[in-house]
Amino acid sequence: MIKDFRIRSIEGYTSQIGHLVSIMELTRGRTIKIIKDLTVKQLDYLEPPFRASIGTLLRHVCCVEYVNQVYVFDRRQLDQNETAIWENGFSNNLDKSLIRGLPIAYYLQNFEDVRADTLVKLKNCEDEWLYSNLPSKTGASLNNYYMLFHIVEEEIHHMGQIRLLLSKVIPS
Repeated sequence: MIKDFRIRSIEGYTSQIGHLVSIMELTRGRTIKIIKDLTVKQLDYLEPPFRASIGTLLRHVCCVEYVNQVYVFDRRQLDQNETAIWENGFSNNLDKSLIRGLPIAYYLQNFEDVRADTLVKLKNCEDEWLYSNLPSKTGASLNNYYMLFHIVEEEIHHMGQIRLLLSKVIPS
């Protein structure tokens, strides 16, 4: 089987959004290839100097996508119910081991559910929308494109951490 790693337009999306979707899906494919067969023991493994388990990092990647999804598509912050659901994936909770004992199917389902929603919402957007500015509490200049790029950036960053953890983890 020949793999296709080209960044390209995706049918059903505008040109630039299709390229972004292509990048998002290529990144996700690489993530899943690395994690799809991990055991609960491997997902929960943690030892100093690491602050977060693989499972915690996977939940965080999903959390970042969900939070950014709400911000760019709904133009709001998480509500109280969403915060309760996602708080175990917030950056300030990564070292608290709030996620333990869950099988890889849990994380894969999280990935699938959040990404499916992102893709559906992106189908309704035009390329110009990517450049729409977003409000920022810190005064930073942000647009939709950056926030969606940040989803990919975060996943790639944490995949490096996961690979490092996997080099240390006790085999299944």
